[in-house]
Amino acid sequence: MKISGYVVGPSRLIQRDHQEWAMRGDDVLGARFDSASTVSLVKGEAKSRERAYASTVREARDGLQRTGGLPSPHSLIQFAERLLGTEDDALGEAILELEIDKGVRAAGVTHLMFLFAGNDPSPHVIDDLLAYAGESAQRAMIVQVGAHPEFIAATFEKAIDPDA
Repeated sequence: MKISGYVVGPSRLIQRDHQEWAMRGDDVLGARFDSASTVSLVKGEAKSRERAYASTVREARDGLQRTGGLPSPHSLIQFAERLLGTEDDALGEAILELEIDKGVRAAGVTHLMFLFAGNDPSPHVIDDLLAYAGESAQRAMIVQVGAHPEFIAATFEKAIDPDA
């Protein structure tokens, strides 16, 4: 799947075959070739809370900083291998070469913090972004749904029974 030019990695919830993918790996991985034909990576951390506060943002930051702020090697290699033999084969090869031969650098990774909440955690996110002192570019997305618990319940009900 491509989003904003990035190929987005497999879902941990659908394609899990290692402990790091079973709710412990990177939430979101994305990759693309930039204008200089080098690999650009996105490492995302997603949090969903009825009320998101500074503690939620800290949890997201901790997830982004796991493995030194870089995608976990296992997740990245598995992502790359799943691209091989597809229309994104060249990107898969380039990711493998980056991970195995050249090494992933923080400047080549963008962090994406995704918060889905019933309140507006913007002040906490702004504080976190201003405090960040690393080399990775930072992005944040907040989706606010006032009836968060009801929305989550209805979504799961629909996922379990599409006719509901």
